[in-house]
Amino acid sequence: MKLKKVLLIDDDDTVNFINRKLIEKSALAEEIVVQRSVLTALEVLRSEVGQGQFPELIFVDINMPEMDGWEFVDKYSALGKGTSVTKIILLTSLIDPADTQRAETISAISAFKEKPVSLEMLGEIENEMF
Repeated sequence: MKLKKVLLIDDDDTVNFINRKLIEKSALAEEIVVQRSVLTALEVLRSEVGQGQFPELIFVDINMPEMDGWEFVDKYSALGKGTSVTKIILLTSLIDPADTQRAETISAISAFKEKPVSLEMLGEIENEMF
């Protein structure tokens, strides 16, 4: 299944480059949007509320400078109608068991994974979530 849109949110250009290339190689999505800022990503997403153009999948880094991934999930969920169709995957460079437990308690979070993504991870996501 090919998704219409995947959104990558990470302040690390190298990670964004790697993730974008792997998603392209996997042919998971028609469109891959990259945002280096959670705040900018939320502005763009707010503008899409009325248009029903939410991404089906969002990868967001947990440790971001302006607002972390946890806060992003709260703000995104508050955008309202349509956001519930989006699968959100929090990414981190270091898996902390406390973060894993926290992610399991938030229904808006579909998965908590170590970055960068891999082709195997993308295959699992596609098979399990779509």
